[in-house]
Amino acid sequence: SCLPYIFQRKYPIMTISVETAREHIARIRRSRGFNDEGGSNMNADDLHAALEMLSEQLYQKPTRFIMELIQNADDNSYQDNVEPELSITLFNRTILIACNEIGFDERNVEAISRISYSTKTKEKSEEGYVGEKGLGFKSVFKVADVVWISSGAYSFKFDKRSILGMVTPIWESFPYPTREGYTEFCLQFSDSTNVEGIKNELLDLQPSLLLFLRRLRAITISVPSCSPIRLACTLTGSGRRLSKNGEVQDYIVYEQQVTNMPYEEMRVGITKTRVLLAFPMKDKKPILNEQEVFAFLPIRSYGFKFIIQADFLLVASREDIDHSRAWNRQLLDGIFQTFMDVVNPPVNPELKYQWPQYLPQDI
Repeated sequence: SCLPYIFQRKYPIMTISVETAREHIARIRRSRGFNDEGGSNMNADDLHAALEMLSEQLYQKPTRFIMELIQNADDNSYQDNVEPELSITLFNRTILIACNEIGFDERNVEAISRISYSTKTKEKSEEGYVGEKGLGFKSVFKVADVVWISSGAYSFKFDKRSILGMVTPIWESFPYPTREGYTEFCLQFSDSTNVEGIKNELLDLQPSLLLFLRRLRAITISVPSCSPIRLACTLTGSGRRLSKNGEVQDYIVYEQQVTNMPYEEMRVGITKTRVLLAFPMKDKKPILNEQEVFAFLPIRSYGFKFIIQADFLLVASREDIDHSRAWNRQLLDGIFQTFMDVVNPPVNPELKYQWPQYLPQDI
């Protein structure tokens, strides 16, 4: 069988009854105007067309869904005795994603069934926002026609080929055996999806994407004809240690608070935040490759040879910083001040005389 071993056992875990979960899915469908006898409301066709356009045009890269699912895993809740982890398994024209989170409740199902809805509280937002758009999950429909979800008592799918199928769940059994204590996604790729491209993207994932996540510390990746890959991040005395199948990379990390943040409707009540700078080192010498700028997950490279992490406000696709926001401009001032505090004089002797090498060449 092509089915990976980790998906060959089934131990259902339930926090609410299956009957309650099934009725909840039916209630969502009724709220969309569906009576499960083929009927829908008069606006459904127009809304469906708008959703389809959104899922196709919002993200430039088809593989953006990988980052969105990693983001979702970091936003999840976990038992205290569990090390948060994510597994991604690609086989045939299917990808399975499993996360050992606590599991979906009604709010989570409501959020994933909508476009702009969050289950985050203000208290949680003080930590910063990894993701904030209900539409982030919709990136899966750039590559998949059908997505099944199994979590706790819930088992349902979204089928974008159906009217409002990207926001209207359908109760259905998960197509593969599930594991106790895991939330699992199954994506059935569209005929036009370049599966080889997704495979290459998975193989190219770097452990640096774990650097600034709050909970997720390990990702296991399995693709055809390749040995499994394990990405991991551990805390050290002066920063982080990343590994990819045993190959280690150290980062010296500095953190500083930025205060007097301007009012921002997407950060209501937040007046302070944190910026972090991470300097890659090996054998006490700088690693001088271009690094990406992060908003908890990598955005893109801006030419710096050290990593910048801040709670940037991003454009809708999450593929660039929104330069029009006063919030982001204040963050830039904070990043500059943090860098100056780190290197003048050098906080760490390993950076003495070496910090200018980390700057972009055109500065």
